[in-house]
Amino acid sequence: MISRSGMSSAGALLLGAACSVLAGVSPALGQDAEPERTAIAPIHLEVNFSQSFQFGAPCASTVPVGDTCIDVTLTAPYTELGPLTVSRIAFLNVSLFNPSTPTCIPIETQGTVTLRDGTIGMRGVGSVCLADGTASYNLIVTGGTGRYEGVLGGGEITIPPPTSNSTGRELWSVDLYVKR
Repeated sequence: MISRSGMSSAGALLLGAACSVLAGVSPALGQDAEPERTAIAPIHLEVNFSQSFQFGAPCASTVPVGDTCIDVTLTAPYTELGPLTVSRIAFLNVSLFNPSTPTCIPIETQGTVTLRDGTIGMRGVGSVCLADGTASYNLIVTGGTGRYEGVLGGGEITIPPPTSNSTGRELWSVDLYVKR
């Protein structure tokens, strides 16, 4: 039967079921059911890492041929989540740098953040200014283990000029969304 709105009762039932699915409610037809709940716990991290790095590190097979790799290790105490350690590789095509007109060039990174209750994978794209050693990345979370399984998120990394030829700081501002 078609109602005044032009929709059959079967169509209205399907539309209602679709709206329920979009709203996160999945009742069985003809039954009242509790809505499924998956709580997401947001975690905002503002971290000032101690950084050590080494140019000329071995590159993974996924890095473009000809790129230079930098092995980066970060550490920071973080009381809420325990100590944080990051192991990442950064890679860039140094031939893009022109010393006569020093500009910033593209750089990418990938690695793992190790926390007390699991790990978080990440990737980032950004730019590095070889004239002064500064860099910045937009970061994306690629997955996690332990408490961080199914984690989503992203943020920014800012790297001020290094303090030596192998040490510096990294400032991270990251939002994580963890299932409870």
